[in-house]
Amino acid sequence: MPFNALLLPLLGGYIFITHWNRTRFNTKRYSGERLLFHSAAAGVVFLVLSYLVVLAIRSASPAMYEIWKRAVPIPHMGTSAGAFLLGAFCWIPLNRWWYSREQEARRAIAEWNDYLEALLERAMRDVHQISVSAKNEKMYIGLVTDNFDPAYERRYIRILPLSSGYRKPDTRELVLTTDYATVYDLMVRENPAFVADGAGIFQVVIPVSEIASASLFDPAVYERFTAANLIVSAEAA
Repeated sequence: MPFNALLLPLLGGYIFITHWNRTRFNTKRYSGERLLFHSAAAGVVFLVLSYLVVLAIRSASPAMYEIWKRAVPIPHMGTSAGAFLLGAFCWIPLNRWWYSREQEARRAIAEWNDYLEALLERAMRDVHQISVSAKNEKMYIGLVTDNFDPAYERRYIRILPLSSGYRKPDTRELVLTTDYATVYDLMVRENPAFVADGAGIFQVVIPVSEIASASLFDPAVYERFTAANLIVSAEAA
């Protein structure tokens, strides 16, 4: 088979591995040589399948095969084009019926041991609040508002803050200074459409490079810790 006839299977393989949920999250982080190798491997598989299909058509309908040869007088072009079409489109049913994006995204995050992404994915999936401490001691507590594509490296996180504050430099004690939730409640009472139209203006974008720590946040647990600390402080006094 001429070398130029292999370009279409290679392109089909590239399209497949960058769109199939099982491989797409890893593929876009590959280096050039590794990406080329995986594209070629997928292209070879589609080339073999296409060859078997062309062979079956040639045996079942020689007249159709001859018509194709006269219309496209390029050696092996039918096999090459078939491999491209397989790679360009067969990922669609695979993603729809066997490999969901959410499931494969969680698998990719777990394989990379990306603990921040695992935390953010769980917070968004289960609608948990998170607390984010910035390097400047600023603290935000709120809900993760944007989904993440593990195929790309995250540079920012976006949350809808419910409260904010800071940590005392000496004791690391959390001090909450702003209660966004109360403001949201007042604004919703005044305008019910605020939930859909206005909440976005309060979203906070935090660069990942500025995050000192992050964790799930449970208001009930925080209140228990605060009460316990007050009791300890009173007994010590």
